Amino acid sequence: TYSHDNSMKAVAAKLVDGAAVDSLVYDYALARGFQYIARTKIIWKSPPYGAPPIVVHPRLNSELKTQLRDVFLTMDQDEEGRRILQDLMIDRFVVIDDAAYDSIREMIASLGHQG
Repeated sequence: TYSHDNSMKAVAAKLVDGAAVDSLVYDYALARGFQYIARTKIIWKSPPYGAPPIVVHPRLNSELKTQLRDVFLTMDQDEEGRRILQDLMIDRFVVIDDAAYDSIREMIASLGHQG
């Protein structure tokens, strides 16, 4: 479906029987009162995983990478940034250790994916 939103809409329209959707996206749709969400239900929740990372192209200018990182990490310290974060239902961005994604790597390995 190319997006979590489209996956939820497909379930609501009974085009599919189920879909895997990030809880951040589902909770946002629920809090915003999107009408289609009432035609869905959660049937299973996975264990917690690290939040989806913010990524940039590896060849992006290193100075711009640093500027982007600083903007994300300080948004909660600025009035406009706090408003944007509040609209997204995010408290703040933080740097996390790569080990936060080990459970995802383990899941992939358990499915037999190579590299």
